[in-house]
Amino acid sequence: MLDIEELSDKPNKTDFRKSIDRLTNYRNRLIHFSSDLNIDEVTVLLGELLEPLLTLLKTHIKDINFRDNYLPQIRDTAKGVQELAKTKTEKNQERIINIMNAFKGKEVPGHIFNQEDDRFRLPTFSKVKKTQNISFDISGYISADKKWLVQIKIGTLFFMGDLPYFKTEKYGKCIRKWLVFLTPVDSSKIERLKESGLLVSSLKEIEELEKELNINGKIKEYPNQETSHHRSTPRQHD
Repeated sequence: MLDIEELSDKPNKTDFRKSIDRLTNYRNRLIHFSSDLNIDEVTVLLGELLEPLLTLLKTHIKDINFRDNYLPQIRDTAKGVQELAKTKTEKNQERIINIMNAFKGKEVPGHIFNQEDDRFRLPTFSKVKKTQNISFDISGYISADKKWLVQIKIGTLFFMGDLPYFKTEKYGKCIRKWLVFLTPVDSSKIERLKESGLLVSSLKEIEELEKELNINGKIKEYPNQETSHHRSTPRQHD
């Protein structure tokens, strides 16, 4: 089994191997950092693994009795986890896609994306869609050579190695990379990510962004706000 290509630790790892590594890293963090288990995050990690694991077993195990009798039982047992993981993933993706479709060149506070600019001008996307790429969850297309790649995380434990598109031009040079934590994250951890070159938002910033964009009836309140001519000129971020 160790010689199976899908499990190889070679430089160009398969998505299955990357999923295994992510689950292994998560397990190591729980042990070494004594962190609390995030059920939602584990559910998604397991959901990613189950189908390719079952496919691998069906392909490489020659025992007909196992394939005909035991694999269906394993699949039935795993179905609940897979469906829950799919539901959670799709719900998170739809939330961020809804936000991105509302950008339309509007201005928002820079801190929402962990930027120092007072104001941050959002791009207008011609198309925003989910991806099948394990490295990121959503692609937002601005033009032929400009786009955003979005990775959604529902837990706070991570290393830079968990960011598959960090410091790479694999997907093009005119790329903005947005890391979204749909969970509360300590501001000091967000601050440390500034040097990464990524746009970063935690749940708090996402909720603020929804209010700025008036999504789902959420309206931004402006108590004692100065008039617009006191703001600094925003930069276009595409």
